[in-house]
Amino acid sequence: MRLSEALELWLLSLQAEGRRPSTLKSYREHLRPLLRSLEGEGVREAHQVTPFHLRRYLAAYRSGHSPHGARSVFASLRAFLRFLEREGVLERSPLSGLRPPRTPTPARQGYSPGEMRALLALLQGDRTPLGLRNLAAVSLLLDCGLRAGELCRLRLADLALDGALLVRESKTGRPRTVYLGRRSQQALARYLSLGRPRLSPRGDWLLLAEDGGPMSTGALRQLLRRLGEKVGVKLSAHRLRHTWATQMLRAGADLETLRLLGGWSGYEMVRQYAHLAQEDLRERAGRWSPLDRLG
Repeated sequence: MRLSEALELWLLSLQAEGRRPSTLKSYREHLRPLLRSLEGEGVREAHQVTPFHLRRYLAAYRSGHSPHGARSVFASLRAFLRFLEREGVLERSPLSGLRPPRTPTPARQGYSPGEMRALLALLQGDRTPLGLRNLAAVSLLLDCGLRAGELCRLRLADLALDGALLVRESKTGRPRTVYLGRRSQQALARYLSLGRPRLSPRGDWLLLAEDGGPMSTGALRQLLRRLGEKVGVKLSAHRLRHTWATQMLRAGADLETLRLLGGWSGYEMVRQYAHLAQEDLRERAGRWSPLDRLG
């Protein structure tokens, strides 16, 4: 099977599974340049691809892009070739023996408790309809680890009376349930009773823009940028998700609980998101020291 046909077949199967258009676009953008490169070498059929071809392309890509970008391309390519294995197009993926590109792990990913308190204090001082919405939005990001797109696509029907929230349109396409703490439930209740009705709702979206339509991810990014300027930190939904994962881990959550609540398919991404600070590691090392426990 020609590589171009195989790529379209894979994307079509993902579309049938319900994957989001943005995910399909990302896969296409990652793999089209590779296919063009292989065609330039006379490799047009899937069975002609060798580990050497892929190593050379990934090495060249890494030299001109960030480590995280190279890792994303590797992940897309791995998923594509695994699909061809399952479909019987390839007996064995030529990528199976290759390790993913290494990416540096930043020393600090989440916000400190002081930064979070300053952010919440700022939000709680605004009692306007949009202010109540902003507090609800940030509370859900910080308390549930939602992605920006997942937050903006929530609808009223996704709320349950017991504090559960159904994330129907997740990044992976697989629905999951998250749970609100007491303070995030209170922030959401105030917004729903005092803020949302005054925004002239058009539709059943949970978070509304000023005109009553759904709040977009672009509007969320702008909101976080403005809030960050006021509290003196660079705010993003991505880093709030890091903060949620780290705080859950510090509180004693196990990796499987974190994986299910965060909507990850495996533990690799969980470990990238959840970082323990040096003081946490020092305290735990002292608590579990084998020599000290001998008595």
